[in-house]
Amino acid sequence: CGQPLTDALARMPATPLDEPVRQYQTAFQSLYALIERADGYFTREDYRRDNGEGMRAQHAPLMQAYADFFKASEVLDAAL
Repeated sequence: CGQPLTDALARMPATPLDEPVRQYQTAFQSLYALIERADGYFTREDYRRDNGEGMRAQHAPLMQAYADFFKASEVLDAAL
């Protein structure tokens, strides 16, 4: 869904929804990148090699990204 949002944000004139959509897209992209990283970690079974250290290191940033995404989603819902 990233490219359609980018295309919509590039159109003129700007709308009141542009900023909430931009925040939502940024939060989504950040979250998705961390999910991809965690997925790779588990798919490669890196937790077996590092005794779960990578999992513990990824947990807090991933939970923060989820919180940021949910907040951006609420802001976008309210704007809609």
